[in-house]
Amino acid sequence: MALAYAAANRGRKRHAAELYRRAADMGYTDALVKLAGVLDDAGDRAGSERMVLAAAERGGGNALYTAAGILRRAGREDEALAYYRRAAEAGEIDAYNRVAGIVESTGQVGEGVAWCKERAEAGDAHALRSASNLLVRADRSREALSWLESRATAGDAHAFTPLAYLLEKTGRFDEAIMCYQRGAESGDWGAASAAGLLQETGRVDGAIAWYQRAAEEDTDDHRSLCRAADLLEKSGRTEEAIAWLQARAEAGDVVALVEAAQRLVHAGQAEEAITRLQRRISEGEIRAAGIAAELLRRNGRTDEAIALGERYPSIQTAYVLWRAASLLQDADPEEAVQLYRRASALDDGSCGYGSAAMEGAVGLLVAAGHVEKAAGWLNERTQKGDVRGLGVMAKLLEKKGRTVEVAIWWQRAADAGDMGGTASLAALWKGIGDIERAERLNRFGLDADGSVADPWIL
Repeated sequence: MALAYAAANRGRKRHAAELYRRAADMGYTDALVKLAGVLDDAGDRAGSERMVLAAAERGGGNALYTAAGILRRAGREDEALAYYRRAAEAGEIDAYNRVAGIVESTGQVGEGVAWCKERAEAGDAHALRSASNLLVRADRSREALSWLESRATAGDAHAFTPLAYLLEKTGRFDEAIMCYQRGAESGDWGAASAAGLLQETGRVDGAIAWYQRAAEEDTDDHRSLCRAADLLEKSGRTEEAIAWLQARAEAGDVVALVEAAQRLVHAGQAEEAITRLQRRISEGEIRAAGIAAELLRRNGRTDEAIALGERYPSIQTAYVLWRAASLLQDADPEEAVQLYRRASALDDGSCGYGSAAMEGAVGLLVAAGHVEKAAGWLNERTQKGDVRGLGVMAKLLEKKGRTVEVAIWWQRAADAGDMGGTASLAALWKGIGDIERAERLNRFGLDADGSVADPWIL
């Protein structure tokens, strides 16, 4: 499968199709789905349908979902509905939305609700929400409310949050808050909703407590974290807000670390914020280095920021170096290029700062007429496995109207495995009026020698 993915990413569609077929013969169901996509691009609709239906018969939510989509596009609604149901039963969550769409468009809401209720009573939380939504959209909100109340009374923990939502919509706020809280206590996501409703009804202390609970139970719930801190500050409890954020930071929440530092700065205590961050760094929290470096930069201590960034490389530090370079690019372009290059080397591709830094460095070099120097550096990065710069160079050259060179760089990007390389090359050709070649590239890909492939049949 890895070889097939690599061939597909490089635009070698025929080779990818052959490799996907071999993988499918070895029992890889996903290979059939991928092969269906390549055949569909090449215009072989019948072959594509055969592959995806074969994948669906092997089972697996993704294959069933894809098969349902193909059947629906072919106008075979009843068959598509059956496959979407099977996909939902296999764990494909979005299939419930597709089921709802079909039963609503074909006048089968009653059957859809009955099926969802049956699934819900077997313990499927997604089916329960889908049944409720179908009833509400069919102007049967009272029926939805009554059914959810019966499910909650029967001990179905999944019913509390959707029930709370309907109670809130009907103005029964106290009951809604209670149900949101019951949902949260049952492991659902009701804590933040309870907090929001408490806040809306003027119960600030309760809102703070439930926002804090939501943030502590889900470290990705940054919205609740910030709202808890904001309400504490608005209540005149700034020190308590900072102390709570600091405690969350010490528990490993990097967003809380940022928020605590920012609130100290807003309170006129920037030096205290930097001191605390430096202490966290000494305790082993390296992620604090990027935040400290940014605060140093904002306070005019750019040299210290850069030194700290070089000592503790991180994604946050890539941001600091990128910002420092952007400030220097007019006054000292050569130094800015060096900082941009360091920033791009720090980013592993999981954030945008490295790409922005790479674009900044190449842009300055190209603007100064050093195209070959930029190309040499990008070649070095490519050899180290970083292919992002190939597309950056292509875009910069395109702005200068150097179409022939742009095509070469997009070709190189495709050859290096940049998934957008082939599509961008096709878009370039389409833009200059070479429609036939662009369409052939999109449909049939590239041959091994990099030329546009002729029509092929697997």
